Amino acid sequence: MIENKIKTTNKNQTISRQQLKLEKSDIQFTRMYFSIKGERIGRSILLFSQIIMLAVFVINFASLSSFVASKLPVHEIINAFGVADAFFRSMLISLTVLGLLVCLGFVIPLLTARTAQAVNLIAKIVLWVEVPLAIILFITSLFAALYLPVEFNWMGVVFATMNIVLIIVGSIFVISSSKNLVKKIDKAIDDSNNLDEHYSLGYGE
Repeated sequence: MIENKIKTTNKNQTISRQQLKLEKSDIQFTRMYFSIKGERIGRSILLFSQIIMLAVFVINFASLSSFVASKLPVHEIINAFGVADAFFRSMLISLTVLGLLVCLGFVIPLLTARTAQAVNLIAKIVLWVEVPLAIILFITSLFAALYLPVEFNWMGVVFATMNIVLIIVGSIFVISSSKNLVKKIDKAIDDSNNLDEHYSLGYGE
């Protein structure tokens, strides 16, 4: 009788451990979609940072396009037909579309990630990829403001600085929120399994 009880207890403990492994492996796939305050704030900040980044792209591209168009070796008679202006507009539109595609490459994952693991991963990618990109944009904005006589260049410097701060702050909010969610669920599973083990040993009787 006692031996059977010990065997049953050991079997229950083995099953409990297996369940614990399975449950813990599923924690990373816990649904997380604007469900936690910190995550909502972080995602909103990161999405807003993409709008700011696009604005920086447009300002920098406008400066670059204007500078290149002004240096075109176009004869005055031909230029009277607006060749330089047409080149400026086409270059600005092309570069702006490129900048928009870059921003959408981060916006779409930020809007579609629905699990703790995916949210954490996207936030880390944004942090490690967009911060260097934002720093490059800041440097180019500063160069344009100092050396290219184009209106609104200093606005690009301000926006670029804001963008760096927003990306870092938003990423920290999202990453910490996803980690806290995983820790809470992990602790709840541990507590539940400890309680089950307690009763399987007959201490709850």
